[in-house]
Amino acid sequence: MNYAIFKDYEEMSTSAAEIIIQEVNQNPDLFIGISADVNFRRVLEILVDQYLLGHVDFSKCRFVIMYEWMGTSSYEEGSCNQFLYKEFFSKVNIKATQLVLFNGKSEKPKKECKRIDQDIISYGGLDLVLMTMGADCNIEFIRPNSYFSCYSHVRRIGSKHYFDHCASQPRPAAYLVGNKHILGAKEVIVLANGLQKAPIIKKTLKDNFHLHIRKKAFHRNITFLLDQEASSLLHT
Repeated sequence: MNYAIFKDYEEMSTSAAEIIIQEVNQNPDLFIGISADVNFRRVLEILVDQYLLGHVDFSKCRFVIMYEWMGTSSYEEGSCNQFLYKEFFSKVNIKATQLVLFNGKSEKPKKECKRIDQDIISYGGLDLVLMTMGADCNIEFIRPNSYFSCYSHVRRIGSKHYFDHCASQPRPAAYLVGNKHILGAKEVIVLANGLQKAPIIKKTLKDNFHLHIRKKAFHRNITFLLDQEASSLLHT
């Protein structure tokens, strides 16, 4: 595990965008897993700006959106897919054929999960996964008691806060890309900003709170990008 500390959210986001641009320029057909999280909004803005300046080309990349509400269609207002479409996909040279999306309205959830798994596997697995650190002791949905070998699946969501930025109404469950795909990716980047993230960052990076995750599942090439507030307890 590696981590880097930045002055603020802006510097952290700029660094994340620079890493993505470098990776895409080195490997134009990069397969990226991305979460629909408001903490990525500035990263996406920078990527759009750099695309418009001609500094990066996404025309050969593929993207999988890491989760979606059950009951929402791909481009329904309030869906995770729509969030990323509005913030990023519609503003750069990405076509619908480059996107691997859960259909939240599928009447056959197990079949839908299998379809996503097959798509990811058929493309050779994920190259880069972009995630965020939650304030409630998890990296996205990788919790200490997670099944690390699981593929895509449906999980009941205990509270609405996971997807506040997506859904206008609370929903009982969501489709999630499985930990198996995340841990099989070539690189994972986790963003964490704000004082509310400081305790879990300390536990994760310093206090061995996720010790059994480290031994079994923490990715061999995972990098945490932190602002000063999120990292404020690391040296206490």
